[in-house]
Amino acid sequence: LIIDVETIGLPMRGGLPYGQFPSHEKLTMYDGARVVQVSMMLCNEHFEEIELKDFIVKADGFSIDNSQFHGITNQISATQGIPFSEVADVLASYLNQVSHVVAHNANFDLSIINSELYRLGMHSIIAQLQAKHILCTMKYTKMLVKARNSYGIKDPSLAELYTFVF
Repeated sequence: LIIDVETIGLPMRGGLPYGQFPSHEKLTMYDGARVVQVSMMLCNEHFEEIELKDFIVKADGFSIDNSQFHGITNQISATQGIPFSEVADVLASYLNQVSHVVAHNANFDLSIINSELYRLGMHSIIAQLQAKHILCTMKYTKMLVKARNSYGIKDPSLAELYTFVF
């Protein structure tokens, strides 16, 4: 399963080191990082697509103020979005079929997803997700892409990885 998440922002990190995020149970830390879109591609063991889903999530108790990053406005969310619980049901179905989950910056995406699941009391899906082998394309390709900043080699953005590969 390959997964990508768009949010309204970043969680508060509370002094945690770079790349680490608070426990998904600390919901107030995630109030500024609610999910607005989830894309999932179910693949076979050769990474051939079986099914592709792209969900806009209906904003429930939050406002979208960063549409310049992902193109999802409050109006789009209200008219085209579905409750996160419905997205979670599809996620659970996919997790029943896979052994691995792939994401770029997996710690971020999965922390955000887990916080939304926890918010809804969907603890069994959190357990399902935590039982999978996680492959982070950001971490695994860092020394291959060798993107740099003023400190040296950095974690590549998804755009930098795409440019490197294609």
